[in-house]
Amino acid sequence: METHGTGLPSGFMAHGGWAGWSVPSLIDEEIMEVDDFFMSLRAQG
Repeated sequence: METHGTGLPSGFMAHGGWAGWSVPSLIDEEIMEVDDFFMSLRAQG
């Protein structure tokens, strides 16, 4: 999504809310690990 400048369709988000999906809470260290992972993928091209 970030790479291609797109977002999720509103229907997908509505379904997630209806199904009770929730975003997990992450501590700062976990957020940085995720960021590092995606930055390494971007660096690979």
